[in-house]
Amino acid sequence: MKAPTQLSTPVRAAAIALLAIAVYLNSVPNGFAYDDPTIIPQNPVVTEGGLSDAFSEPYWPGSRVGTGLYRPVTIASFQLDWRVWGGHPAGLHATNVLLHAGASVLVLLLLTALTGPAPAALGAAVFAVHPVHVEAVANLVGRSELLAAVGVLGACLLFLSKPGGKRERGLRWAAIALLYGLALGAKEIAVTLP
Repeated sequence: MKAPTQLSTPVRAAAIALLAIAVYLNSVPNGFAYDDPTIIPQNPVVTEGGLSDAFSEPYWPGSRVGTGLYRPVTIASFQLDWRVWGGHPAGLHATNVLLHAGASVLVLLLLTALTGPAPAALGAAVFAVHPVHVEAVANLVGRSELLAAVGVLGACLLFLSKPGGKRERGLRWAAIALLYGLALGAKEIAVTLP
């Protein structure tokens, strides 16, 4: 077997994704817990609303507009999952696990850009299995953190990229701004990106 430094990036990325999935796969059979029922199955914006409702209504149902949290990207993702999975929580939990796997791969890519392949693989593996992520992955409302992480990590990777010409630099900054906006629409903590 090859040492981690000899494995290709796609192989390391697949290994990190599988590791993250394996650790959190046991959360897929979970039902709705804690804040999940209020935000998802009891929320008509998720179960019956359209995309525009996700962007015009507060995160917490029943909050007066302008007084609650604003997480339209998270609510829109719940709307999509509700329709795809027919409201079954296992499907929504599977999405959270896949988002965590994606975030873990982005950590691998970011660390690879900053260090060597072996330290990057080790750091990404620790990120993938670390118990601090249990609440974000196992509770459906933790998706806001997963989506924000994917947006912020993706923006950081683009920032570190080396675009060629002026046009590529402009596209890179536009993509960074888009990822930043998506991350902010998922959870407020993304404001720390700059």
